[in-house]
Amino acid sequence: MKLSDINIKDLINHQKGSLEHALLVISGLNRVGIIEYNLKINGLHNVFKDHLKQKTDVRLSGFEKAYMIHEFLWSNNSERYNSNVTLDKVVDAELAGEQVGNCLGLTSLYAVMLERENIRSEIVVTNNHVLSRLRSRKRTVNIETTSKSGYASVHHLDKSSVPSYCLVAAVLNDLAKDLEESKNRKQAIEYNTIALMIWPEFVNALAARAMLYSNRDEMSLAEKDYTALITVEPNEAVSHYNRGVIRMNMGKYRTALPDFRTAAILVPECSKYHSTKAEAEFKCNNYKQAAQDATKAIRLDKKNKDAYWVRSMARQHLGDTKGKLADHSKYVALSN
Repeated sequence: MKLSDINIKDLINHQKGSLEHALLVISGLNRVGIIEYNLKINGLHNVFKDHLKQKTDVRLSGFEKAYMIHEFLWSNNSERYNSNVTLDKVVDAELAGEQVGNCLGLTSLYAVMLERENIRSEIVVTNNHVLSRLRSRKRTVNIETTSKSGYASVHHLDKSSVPSYCLVAAVLNDLAKDLEESKNRKQAIEYNTIALMIWPEFVNALAARAMLYSNRDEMSLAEKDYTALITVEPNEAVSHYNRGVIRMNMGKYRTALPDFRTAAILVPECSKYHSTKAEAEFKCNNYKQAAQDATKAIRLDKKNKDAYWVRSMARQHLGDTKGKLADHSKYVALSN
């Protein structure tokens, strides 16, 4: 899929108001292709409506109908799990009775079927999973589309949810991972950028783009994304640490120090955080503090060679020649 094929404005502004349309657009389909898959989904939806008539003639609530959709998809094709993520591939696999998709692809199909029935849904996105959520004034229910008995799942009830349209951003982020693996980092950044235009606080896309910028030596842009990440999740130590590393690479040692201090406070048992903080303290001429931090790192991990190196340099500036030589010897031994 090329970004030039996408009506970016339509996606970002959600002008057509259809999750189905947006998911088909990012599948890389042109207008004719989108119409073709609209018809395929029409056919699947009609089969569901016939299924519903056979099951009951009672008027169902939104929650009850949502369960029926989940049940229908599993009964229609029990071969659920595959790596498919885009809606076109998921629909084709569903209709062919083949393995359908991963959690993102399955949730996309389920959300589209809910949309067809005018059932409002949300999604929960974690680092490695996506699921649907239904909500009423008195009840919140998660739906695990990867599980046949997933309706009413209690998993991730403590996680916040976002509108189902954010699936578009999640799919783009997943496609960006494939592009990164194929070394097409420029286009991966473009995909994540569109994802963030749709969902500005999408931490997965922010983290992915920040790393991509870092790998391309675009440090100021990487720093900006890590700052946005920290704004959304201020207690994520890894974001503070990564921003600190970026700032160190830019020669901004004093600006990096608060990041390493925060990371070490949030995860005090991490040897790497203490040794990197020690390096930043050393760069800022805080030799005594650098030696103390390196000592903390060594207590946590006696094989942390970077901590021995920093402490050897700090001890040299503090006039501890014997200590400096001992640490340097240990550093050399661990490096070989």
